[in-house]
Amino acid sequence: MATLSKRWLGLAATLLGAWFFWSAQQLQPLPGERFGPGLFPSIIGSAMVFCGLLLTVTGTGDTVKRRHGIRAASCLRLVIMFAAIALYVYGAPILGFPLTAFLIVGAFSLSLGVRWSLGLPFAAAAAVVFSLVFETLLRVPLPPGVLGLHL
Repeated sequence: MATLSKRWLGLAATLLGAWFFWSAQQLQPLPGERFGPGLFPSIIGSAMVFCGLLLTVTGTGDTVKRRHGIRAASCLRLVIMFAAIALYVYGAPILGFPLTAFLIVGAFSLSLGVRWSLGLPFAAAAAVVFSLVFETLLRVPLPPGVLGLHL
């Protein structure tokens, strides 16, 4: 019974991934750019099709034992996720992308049990890498905030 429901889930993921891929192909590239706005949705759609087909064909994945009840750590991570979204939406224009990314990655690292001495330098490095990738390679304008931080 569990295998049949996983196959239906795999079929749904395959169809949704195919729709993502098809929709991404409809996006027109910008003049003079090698990669258009459909690149990342195409990658995500392809990955969904692959994983959906794998789940549909095998029907496996019932190896994780289910636990009853919700742990407090899971609730905390859920709250942190929604807080991170709100922080980015409302805080990034004020704080800027680098500082907001540092706070979000740091909060997620610490909530997953990473030591402060490892989590905060990792958050700083991730903020720098994200900023450089988006601003330099992808040419996505990121909010500098009141501090005017551009990397």
